[in-house]
Amino acid sequence: MWSALVNRREVFEVFLGSIKAIELRIRQSSKLILESGSDVLLVWESDPTLRPIFPILVVVAEEDIKNTLSAIAASPQSPSPVTALSRFLTPNEAKRHFDDEPLEFDERIFPALTALAFSEAVLHGDGRIGIKQLSPLLCRRTLSFAWGKTVASRVDGDFLLELPSRWLEIYSILNSSSTNAVAQHVVDSFVGILSVLTQVGLGYRPETAAGALAYELLNGNGDAQERAWEILGSKLTRFIKIEALQSLAREERGSYLQDALRMMSVGSAGEQFELAAACAFLATRLAPGSLEHLEILRSHKRPDLLAWYGLFAALQNPREILSLYGGLGFRLSRDMLQVEDKLSPPSADIAYSELRMLARGNLESLVGRIGHSSELQVELIPYVSTSFTFQTKNRIKRPDSQQSLDVELPEPELSTRARLAQMARELSYIANELTENREDYFFSRKTRKRT
Repeated sequence: MWSALVNRREVFEVFLGSIKAIELRIRQSSKLILESGSDVLLVWESDPTLRPIFPILVVVAEEDIKNTLSAIAASPQSPSPVTALSRFLTPNEAKRHFDDEPLEFDERIFPALTALAFSEAVLHGDGRIGIKQLSPLLCRRTLSFAWGKTVASRVDGDFLLELPSRWLEIYSILNSSSTNAVAQHVVDSFVGILSVLTQVGLGYRPETAAGALAYELLNGNGDAQERAWEILGSKLTRFIKIEALQSLAREERGSYLQDALRMMSVGSAGEQFELAAACAFLATRLAPGSLEHLEILRSHKRPDLLAWYGLFAALQNPREILSLYGGLGFRLSRDMLQVEDKLSPPSADIAYSELRMLARGNLESLVGRIGHSSELQVELIPYVSTSFTFQTKNRIKRPDSQQSLDVELPEPELSTRARLAQMARELSYIANELTENREDYFFSRKTRKRT
């Protein structure tokens, strides 16, 4: 790779097509060297003096990145969106990608992440799309898919904590207000369950009964699974052991599920969250290796119920779930596991930071500059892109301050083991926080129904 340290004025000249002022400072190097200060680091994949190419990386101070993007966008001669050609990183982001040791996740969680994308895509369809009508494109428009790509990239765990709020913000920018409420409700339910699965992937046994069962389904033997299920199912009016349940006829197993579903409207939101997981697990035992009861569960209008159903089904029968619907899961899992090279140009149409900036003005200017008229590939965090529906007539403007999930990021340097432990605690906190907040949502719905 080739690199050069330049000032802000020279950055603008580079994106106007001229490198004359910096030619003598361009050096070939084998390692990315990050330096403190106000200078901007430009990185090319090949010698820019031999052919006209834009830098693949632009490392600019965090306090300057917005102004730099704005200044480039203000020039009619500069490329737009510029983040489709060059990846803009802060020094902290560059360090986390190039210097920090990558996290290690258990790859056996990817079928469950794929199944979560199935369930989430159905819910975003709001009754218009069934499980059999899903396509890879629809599934790639989910937070679950973006979460899976982030896990696959093995980046610093703090990026996962930033992902939900960024996904919701971009969704709200690009879609109408009528769909935003549905997306918010779905994502609020899924983030807690995605957090639980990520803890399992990091090798931690979650403290919740539902998370403990997920852990044992992935790692435990039959006895450990029975013990975890006994704790989760303890609040059911009719409890039955896993082994005993499987010995019953399908109709008898179904009666246990129906009894459990009737209980979900009783108790606090936290209790309902655990009951939803218990119902979902019972549903997976009616037709193991399938998702044929997803449509029935959807009628209960509980996103967490569908999320747990997909997760438990895939943890128990991963290959069968991936094979459903013509191998849709294998196709989606392949896309989820495709990781971008650190020193390759961006593959997305635009990055999160530039899209937020354009959304304050005229986002319609993107029409004609992207690959598909109704589809936008957005790089939500560095090296992780996902798809969004792009219909300018339906979009609404959201204020910059409107965020859905605000998580403070840790600042001190930590060892890899310490970072894993801290991330697991953060994910557990998110799951618990969302469960508590969901109680307000359920009770407000009940109040509205009475009035």
